[in-house]
Amino acid sequence: MSVILFLLACNGNAVDNPDDSDPQTTDSGDTGDTGDPYSICDDLPQAPYDTDLIKGYTASEDFAFDGEGNVLSVEWNGNLVSQNYDGDTTVIVPRFGEAAGMEIDAEGRVVVCNVENGTIERVSMDGSAEVINSGIPYPNGLTIDHEGFIYVSEHSVGKIRRIDPETFEYERIAEDLYAPNGMAFSPDWQTLYVNSFGEGTVHALHREGDGWSDPVLLGSVLGEPEDPCGGRDDGAVCVFGDGIGSCETEVCVVPGKDRAACEGLAEADPCVTEFDEQSIESICTADDTGLFCPLATEAELDICDGKTQWENCGGGNKYCMETSEDLMACVNYNAWTTEAKEGCADLGVGDACTVTSRLTPYEGSCIDYGDNRPYCIGDDMNAGGLDGLDVDECGNVYVTEYIAGKVYRFAPEGGEPEEILDVSSSWIPNLHWGRGVGGFESNVLYMMDRDTNGIFTIDVGFEGRPTAADP
Repeated sequence: MSVILFLLACNGNAVDNPDDSDPQTTDSGDTGDTGDPYSICDDLPQAPYDTDLIKGYTASEDFAFDGEGNVLSVEWNGNLVSQNYDGDTTVIVPRFGEAAGMEIDAEGRVVVCNVENGTIERVSMDGSAEVINSGIPYPNGLTIDHEGFIYVSEHSVGKIRRIDPETFEYERIAEDLYAPNGMAFSPDWQTLYVNSFGEGTVHALHREGDGWSDPVLLGSVLGEPEDPCGGRDDGAVCVFGDGIGSCETEVCVVPGKDRAACEGLAEADPCVTEFDEQSIESICTADDTGLFCPLATEAELDICDGKTQWENCGGGNKYCMETSEDLMACVNYNAWTTEAKEGCADLGVGDACTVTSRLTPYEGSCIDYGDNRPYCIGDDMNAGGLDGLDVDECGNVYVTEYIAGKVYRFAPEGGEPEEILDVSSSWIPNLHWGRGVGGFESNVLYMMDRDTNGIFTIDVGFEGRPTAADP
C-alpha cells in the first residue's frame, strides 16, 4: 500500500489540514469536503464497481503483499508461499499449517495466525520463523500498527489481544465481541475496526491515551431479523430461539428446554429427554431458571468442558460448538455436512431450507458450491458472515460478506453501509490494496476468491490506508 502525502480529515479525527481550514461535517456516506483543492475524498465513485478475476493463486484465507508486490499466502497443502503477478510460486515455509490473518511488518517479515497451533508466528523471507505468542483460541484477524504492535482477534472467545513485538507480552484491549474476525486501522492509526462473522456488525475501538475505548458500533449489514413463520402455513417446521418448533398462526412455537425430565433431580444427575423419536441420555444442567435435560449427551458435554468454540474434540472432524441451548458440545462436522445436504433434498438453489439438527438446528438457504449438490447454509452464515476488512486512504471501511459474495463500504462516521459489489462466489475471505509494484496497482482493491483459486480486482479509485510496512 502506498504512502499518503496529504492525510485528510475525512475520518472525523483531528489531523493536519494543508490550508488550515476546518473540516466540514457531512451526511453518512460522504467522506466530507475539506476545502482542500487537492482532496480526493470528496467524491466517491458510484457503485457497483467493475471487477475482473485473475486466476492461478492459492485460495488462501488471508494474504499480504510484500515490498516487491508478491502475494504471500498459504496454499491448500499448508505451505506458506510467495507468488508474483504471473502466478510463479516460491515456497517460503513448507507445511506451515492452517493459517488465517497475516500482515507484513516494518522489517518486511510476514506475521501470521497459525490456527492449528493457536500461535502467532513471524516469518522472514528466508524461511526462518519464530513464535511470538501462543495459547490463542482460534487466532483469526491480524493487523499491525505504526509502532509495530500486533493485534489479533480471538475469534472463538470474542476478544482482541495486543502483542508487544519485542517482549511478546500481551494485553486484551476488547472483550464480549461476537466472533471477531477481520481488523484494520484508520489512516491516522487512532481507530481500530473489527467486524463480526455471523452478527453482520463492524465495531470501532478508539485510542484513549495509552488505552482503548470500549467497542462502539459503526454499523451493520443486516436489517431487522425476519419472523421465521411469516407467510408460512401452520405446522411448517421452524427454528427459533432454543430450537426446533412448528408454525402456529405465523408464530414459531418451540417446546423449549425439557425441564420435566429433571423434576426431583439434582444438577449433574442422569436424565433422559426425547428428540425425533430418539432417547437422549444426558445430565441435568442448570440455567438461569432452573434445571433442564439437554439435547446433548453426557459424553458430548464432558469432552467440551472448559473448551472453546471450534476446538477439536476427539480427533477427526469433531469440534466443540455452542448448541441452541447455549451449551458447549462436541459436534461431528461430517454429520453436519450430511444434514446440510439433506436440508436441500428436492429443493433448488436459493430456496429456503431447514436443518433439524439435534444440537445446532437452523434455517437458511440452499447454496450451490459447484458440485450440483446444494447445501443448506444457515442465515447467520449466509448473511452477516463478515470476514475480510480493510480501510482506504479516506477512512472508508470495506468488508466482505464471506458466503454471500458481497462487499460493503461504511463511511468513516458509520451508519448504513453501501453495497459496492456482488460477485458469483461463496468464499471471499479477505481483501487488500496493491502496493503499486509487481503488477498490483495501489488504487485497486484485491480480494481472494477461494472458489476459483483466484483474486478479484475491484477498481475503487482510492488507495489504501498506510500500513506498518510502508516506508
